[in-house]
Amino acid sequence: MTVADRVLANARIATMRDDSLGLIEDGAILCRGGEIAWVGPTEQLPAAARGAERIDCGGKLVTPGLIDCHTHLVFAGNRAHEFELRLTGVSYEKIAQSGGGIVSTVAATRAADQDTLTRQSEPRLCHVMIKLLSQHMQFRQGHGSGYCMMGQKSLHCTCYTGKLGVSS
Repeated sequence: MTVADRVLANARIATMRDDSLGLIEDGAILCRGGEIAWVGPTEQLPAAARGAERIDCGGKLVTPGLIDCHTHLVFAGNRAHEFELRLTGVSYEKIAQSGGGIVSTVAATRAADQDTLTRQSEPRLCHVMIKLLSQHMQFRQGHGSGYCMMGQKSLHCTCYTGKLGVSS
């Protein structure tokens, strides 16, 4: 093994092997060229770790990156009040009949310009990537092709996610 760039040490490391969850209590992660080259108990750290930058994780848990495979990042409108209505027993059907539900956010998204969508969606992206620790996300443009985002607006949302520095 060639020399490592960085070693994360003094970590509790969540692992997955053969469809089983595992935990290395006093673990280390050896990195080379921005990639993980080795994971295991600190006492078994390979010689390639000598001289590498060492980061003490202070016994904190290190997990693999999480993947969010279904996120509607680009949308306008807010349906928080509908959640409150549902908690009081109002049916989704009743909410939809009164102009709420998915139809309300579809209309708001279709009416929004790119600057508005950017201002509203950037904080969502930061929240999901940082607060929820997602490493990779797949963005959805709408609820079913042809229903939610049709024609130019679908293209508008695809181009927009590129403006955020992500690909959809």
